[in-house]
Amino acid sequence: MMKKMYLFIMIIILLSTFVFAAAWDTDGVITIGSGTTADNVTLSNNVYGIYATPTDNTTYSAATMNTLGTKKYGGASDSTVIYYSDCANTPCGTGENAPNLTGSSSDFSGWTELGK
Repeated sequence: MMKKMYLFIMIIILLSTFVFAAAWDTDGVITIGSGTTADNVTLSNNVYGIYATPTDNTTYSAATMNTLGTKKYGGASDSTVIYYSDCANTPCGTGENAPNLTGSSSDFSGWTELGK
């Protein structure tokens, strides 16, 4: 799962100039951007993802979770840290555990730095 999350975050970095906002996906596919610049990112089975950018598109944040797991993971372009948080309900389930992202590392206030 960590490889998929890392890949997802790297794709977000590469496409960040085209990113606007997204909702917690429910079908395993995240559409990044819009119109002719849109790209679809397919996640693993039971993996949900979300991303957000502010309106000036200068930063972004992204998070993923496995619906059968107990933690969600995320990061932002204005930080080198990957964060994690326990899901309110375990297993994580579906959208009720979606973080409220705004596009910066402040989205992960209260989350734990991975590796600590």
